[in-house]
Amino acid sequence: MNRPLLHELDSAAIARSVANCRYRRALLTRILSSAASLLCAVIFSQPSRAQEWTWSSEQIDLGASDGSLAIDADSNLHLAYYKPDGGQLMYGFRSATSGKWFTMSLDHGLGGFSSQIALDSNQNPHICYAPRVLKYAHFDGKQWQTQEIDKGGGLVSYTCSIKMDSKNRPHISWYVESGVFLRYAELKDGAWLARTLDQQGLPGKWNSLALDSEGNPHIAYIEFPLGQLRYTAFDGKLWTRNIVDAPGAKPGDLYLRGFGASLIFNRDGEALAVYYDLESLKLARLSEGKWTVSTIEQLPNFGDWAWKQFRTSTALDSKGNLHIVFESKKGLEHLWWDGAEWRSRMLIVPVGVTFFDSSMVMDKSDNIYIAYKDATEGTLKLFIGKSQAAADASRAAASTIR
Repeated sequence: MNRPLLHELDSAAIARSVANCRYRRALLTRILSSAASLLCAVIFSQPSRAQEWTWSSEQIDLGASDGSLAIDADSNLHLAYYKPDGGQLMYGFRSATSGKWFTMSLDHGLGGFSSQIALDSNQNPHICYAPRVLKYAHFDGKQWQTQEIDKGGGLVSYTCSIKMDSKNRPHISWYVESGVFLRYAELKDGAWLARTLDQQGLPGKWNSLALDSEGNPHIAYIEFPLGQLRYTAFDGKLWTRNIVDAPGAKPGDLYLRGFGASLIFNRDGEALAVYYDLESLKLARLSEGKWTVSTIEQLPNFGDWAWKQFRTSTALDSKGNLHIVFESKKGLEHLWWDGAEWRSRMLIVPVGVTFFDSSMVMDKSDNIYIAYKDATEGTLKLFIGKSQAAADASRAAASTIR
């Protein structure tokens, strides 16, 4: 059959053909447009890459432990630690530019003790330490000074905590074992003003001091053996005390809690207390006068010698997100809030029962520094986590300059 020639087609058929062609073209355009929109949606709705760090370690000192880190505005590290040889309080300084450690002995003949370090606005270090009495060492810009605080106040043990206010005045909290109470002191006009804050039960074996935006002291601490997390604070006029968390809050919940407390204020001025019970790491948040408690991570039961592993460190990154370094039977772990969820990374898996005596700080580029004891080598080491985001930004800047 012969096909009809174009001039034999009627005008209506031609019109229908043209209309169909336009429809198919419009349909194809819509499909391609939708596909492009979907592709853009897929590309731009992907979550940002998770924050990552590149880790390395370096040796600080042989035969040392119980480090406490502080970092200054120039990212130099300051470290207080214990050296059993001679029962020494040691101080270490690591320059951000050279990366080399300088160490020196500040006190000796002390026996075992724990310590904590803080910096004043001039970047000078201040240290509290508890070798059966409460002692205080500080650098005044020219030389180191040491003194005993609260003489005759009783046998001091476990932990002390120190912070510096905006007027460069030290505030210290500590536990008196012989009198069984939590004590606090601040230095005003050259004199230490000390007072007892709690003497119900055995309060303050683990205590953590933080200052609010007004410079008022707040302390999170354990009451043992009841296993309560308690919180005491000064509002500029009065001290108040509360039980934040305790066994029996839920049926069958009998675990003691409040161990290894670490207290920090976030950018909204909310108090955040990180602490353990016997099978988990927990977070208590004080917002608008009300405490909320949550479990961050379930952990293996600590069992015997648990108190040696109850150690947490907290810091805020450049976005104000909370970072926690803590230890358990699982090992030494870094845990952080990325703005949407908790993320974690195991840093060191222990061989047998290991106590890391860890302490963590962060710099303004979100690099992480952790002082810890390497039990296998008997050394005090520094774990360094270089922020991948900071490294990428540095490479990009260098590339732009070139």
